[in-house]
Amino acid sequence: MKPAMDRHPDRPGHGAARQPAPRLPVAAADPQARINDLLLPSMVMAANYSSRFGTIVTETGASYRFVPSLPHAKCTETATGAVCAQTIERVAVFSFGSRVETTAAPLLRAAIDHLVAVARSKRLHQANRRPPARHRTAPAPGIRFASRRRRVMLPAMAKHEPLGKADQARALHFVDGKWLEGNPLLLGAWSHATWMGAAIFDGARAFEGVTPDLDLHCQRTIRSANALGLRSPLSSGEIEEILRDGIARFPRGTPLYLRPFLWSEDGFMAPDPATTRIAISVVESPLPEPKGFSACLSKWRRPSPETAPTDAKAVCLYAQAGRASAEARSKGYDEAVMLDPIGHVAEFASANLWIAKDGAAHTPVPNGTFLNGITRQRIIKLLRQAGIEVHERSLAFQDLLEADELFSTGNYGKVMPASRIEERHLQPGPICTLARQLYWEYAHGK
Repeated sequence: MKPAMDRHPDRPGHGAARQPAPRLPVAAADPQARINDLLLPSMVMAANYSSRFGTIVTETGASYRFVPSLPHAKCTETATGAVCAQTIERVAVFSFGSRVETTAAPLLRAAIDHLVAVARSKRLHQANRRPPARHRTAPAPGIRFASRRRRVMLPAMAKHEPLGKADQARALHFVDGKWLEGNPLLLGAWSHATWMGAAIFDGARAFEGVTPDLDLHCQRTIRSANALGLRSPLSSGEIEEILRDGIARFPRGTPLYLRPFLWSEDGFMAPDPATTRIAISVVESPLPEPKGFSACLSKWRRPSPETAPTDAKAVCLYAQAGRASAEARSKGYDEAVMLDPIGHVAEFASANLWIAKDGAAHTPVPNGTFLNGITRQRIIKLLRQAGIEVHERSLAFQDLLEADELFSTGNYGKVMPASRIEERHLQPGPICTLARQLYWEYAHGK
């Protein structure tokens, strides 16, 4: 059997059997120079972290090394390798294989897990390209926060290889401190959220140069994460600032869908909050025209708060909504009406539901089975200010069949009229039209 060979000729031991990784030396007079000597071609990923992590212990025989890339790092030699106590703002990952044997404070442990996942993803993308050894990748500039909210120093946009139809839309994603184009890979095969579903998102809109209630959407992102046992690495203010930076990278007035997305990388049944990661997406997406949609009753129901995390905009809830939507489309309808567990109307599969009857607006009262939408709450306030009676109450499906108007509110389309419920045809009515007009005036500050 031939001895194992190193693919990269510039690595030590090329052309001979693979040797164990050498021990990390005690920091020299210029630790940064030592770190630069250890950089490997196209296998280095980095990210910024501004918290005090405490102590990191590097196992010298491990397949990965973690060292602080700071010129003033203080390292001492121990039986297990190098112990570095420092306020670490950047951690570089050096990939030698597939094992990780290291212990650290919980927050640093999360950073390490995250960086390992990034390094593995990077290796997968480069496996078929085999870049020449002379091409070296410097640590990414990352993101630095001068305070809890202001000021975020955002990096320039980086290219990412297209991955399919999702890239046909113009899309930017803020991941690991930099903007990426296209549809970058996020989760690993063994990431906790991949198989346990611990992930949340929120959706907001930018259109015609305005971003109505963006701050409220960012605040709900944090609440949803907390409800699911996640811990956002960014505050709501920081998420909002990153989104506004992404919006500014498109021509003014471009209709955009704005989506913070958080997920867990580790955990058993419950997620490990310290491993929460975030991707912030800004994607070109025109608002649908208010031409009217058709709807039917679905057999699939919304869960109760005792059976699902209905107090969060959790990814896991959308499988049930997706089944309702698929059922409706299989019958030739655009939307599905979903009931709650005891048979009251809850919402449409993808938006909050409204009816108009005898000059008043009616919408299901929040009972914990559906999300009390931000656009829904805004429309309630606007209609009441305009003198329209708004009733939040329990609705039966028969109420929809007998309504003067039927419409939806939600982030994707804002206010949309229904033109058909089961076999009954409707026309957009005055209350839906007024609600849409009032919302646009509010969005534009009129």
